[in-house]
Amino acid sequence: SFQTFEAYDPTISMLTVAIRARQAGAIEALLKAGVRFDQGQDMNTTYDWEAAINAGDPRIVRLMLAYKADPGQKMQWRSNGEGLGGFFTPLTRAAAAGETEIVRLLLDAGASPNALEGTSWNDPSGSVDNDYGFEFNSALDLAANPAIEKLLLDRGASSVVRLPAVGRTAKVSDSGLRVRSDPSTTGSILARLEAGVSLRAIETTEREEIGGVNAPWVRVVL
Repeated sequence: SFQTFEAYDPTISMLTVAIRARQAGAIEALLKAGVRFDQGQDMNTTYDWEAAINAGDPRIVRLMLAYKADPGQKMQWRSNGEGLGGFFTPLTRAAAAGETEIVRLLLDAGASPNALEGTSWNDPSGSVDNDYGFEFNSALDLAANPAIEKLLLDRGASSVVRLPAVGRTAKVSDSGLRVRSDPSTTGSILARLEAGVSLRAIETTEREEIGGVNAPWVRVVL
């Protein structure tokens, strides 16, 4: 059997264990024996691609691609009791981790330079009036260094984070906009603006990561 049963994670395969341990020889032996790539279990995070990106070893990525791992696989996740969930791809995670060579390998294998990852959130307690939303970032938005940005741009990548320039007027996108009292998720929701409403950005603040999405807060006036 190629399963290992551990108290904290009974679904993790021996292949995932070998990838996490950066054991290229064991990985290749398992793949030659016919072990299939882990596609995740019920939105858990036991994905072989996730383990490979976290390992940060291009040798492992080359092996996985040689054995037909999908470079554009969409991987889902969800939190326990926090109302967060979403998806990511090998390219977005490699870009965010600053793994330049892995980004190059994925692009060469056919990964879309405009690969997205997204985060959804809601408040299961209902304490913020059924607050719900969905945000996206592209690999370019998440790129951790200039070399990765150049790689992506050279392949035609674009950003999905469209922030209004300070002092300029912009319109709310189709997904709508929640206005908070403070630049934090603890700030009270003052209003929900519908698509097409005009507003003006007067200040941007420091970036904040929420559920894997990293973006700045923007102070606006209507």
